[in-house]
Amino acid sequence: MPLSKFAVRYCSEAQRESIVVWYRTYDRVSIKLGLNDIVTDKEIDYRTIEKHFKNEIEQIIKAGME
Repeated sequence: MPLSKFAVRYCSEAQRESIVVWYRTYDRVSIKLGLNDIVTDKEIDYRTIEKHFKNEIEQIIKAGME
């Protein structure tokens, strides 16, 4: 289940706001460095992850306006 659907279904308005605040303030450099430390046979593309987060947060915000 995508984060946006989970948040709308199971989280209070305050919890959804906290998710949005986290997204706007989390340390992106730490995430990138942490992802670089993962040993895998596939390349990890941080831009894809960030785009996914952005889309999910936009869906949470949109649902809060309805």
